[in-house]
Amino acid sequence: PRTAYRTPKLLDSIKHSSSMALSRGLALWLLPSLVAQGACRGCAGSGCESEDHQGLVTHFSSGAGDDLALLQKKPKKKAKKSGNVTGKRLQWPVPEILDEVPPVARASSGSWKEEQQQYTSALPMEQCHMKAARGGKGAKGCAFNSMSSESIYAVHPGGLTACLDSSAPFYFMVKRGDPKKLLFALDGAGACWSKGSFDREAYGCVKKPSPGPWSGMLDYADKRNPYYGYTVVRVIDCSGDLFAGNAASAWGESGALVQQRGYQNTKAALEWSLLQFPQLSNLAVLGHSTGALGVQYWADRILTTFADRNASAVVHSDSFIGWVEPQEGLQATQAYINNDVWNVCKNLALSAKQQKACVAGEFTFQSHFADTMKLHKEALFTMVSSKADSAQIALNSFFNPK
Repeated sequence: PRTAYRTPKLLDSIKHSSSMALSRGLALWLLPSLVAQGACRGCAGSGCESEDHQGLVTHFSSGAGDDLALLQKKPKKKAKKSGNVTGKRLQWPVPEILDEVPPVARASSGSWKEEQQQYTSALPMEQCHMKAARGGKGAKGCAFNSMSSESIYAVHPGGLTACLDSSAPFYFMVKRGDPKKLLFALDGAGACWSKGSFDREAYGCVKKPSPGPWSGMLDYADKRNPYYGYTVVRVIDCSGDLFAGNAASAWGESGALVQQRGYQNTKAALEWSLLQFPQLSNLAVLGHSTGALGVQYWADRILTTFADRNASAVVHSDSFIGWVEPQEGLQATQAYINNDVWNVCKNLALSAKQQKACVAGEFTFQSHFADTMKLHKEALFTMVSSKADSAQIALNSFFNPK
């Protein structure tokens, strides 16, 4: 019953350290039990690395002591396992209850802006607009070979791509490096699944391109970075749909349609990359926060797309593992949003079998990611997360009433 799902008082005691300033809100797709490589280290005080919501991407040293203290409280009695849910779609009042998800407050003291400014690229930003190809199929232009390593390029693919804010066109970013080494990255920027979540800024549903810092694995200037020297294709998140949606909803002013085209945005960046890099020795796929969930959805398609390059491949899903109970509520949530909000099930990123399962409410991001790991045994899959991650704690606590 819906009345069983209420926000516990525990959430009121969660404090957000400055390392949480980059948290971009809540996402609703979670990955139970798939921890290929996790960072579950206890850490209190300063000097803690990656104990935040974007561990591999950000690398701040402020500690997670406040959050860790919360975790050290005596555990409550374990609830009985609800078991996995398969088969029929569940009838659950998802739309209403989703508007009650407690928002994760982002630091409002200016620390987000300060840290963003600290790590924002010092290189100039060049704008590049692709042109529609003949026959209206695809787009061309913005050739990688014409790009300088002394600039960051904002590539505007046009076409079916879009952001939630129609006045701000979607673009992806390119930092030129070794043309045979590619880091394909999905940013994190919150999610929205209803008019309520769209209107409430606290959910972190970013409506126009707002690139985060070039830090951690994205830091092209730091020679300690294992991806130093790679070419970076960075897909900006401005669609609020975990890079998987392909729909329009009447959430705007006076019922105006709002576009959620994360699928088209990612597809455009992937197709451009496929044309620009005919030979690869190394391929890294990265996603952080909501981008971590986007990677779980896109990893199979990306690895398959570049399979003929025979590149050494690694996939990083950073800071959204997601263990949520009860599983009944989680699967019902995914089934509702996949079908009725974001129109995930009909995207070509999924096979015909996966599309059928998705329509039936049996498809989940976590099962898809598990299948991807089994299918691409040649690739290395890593996951990293902090057990003191306030964003994930808050979402799990919402689904788990006690």
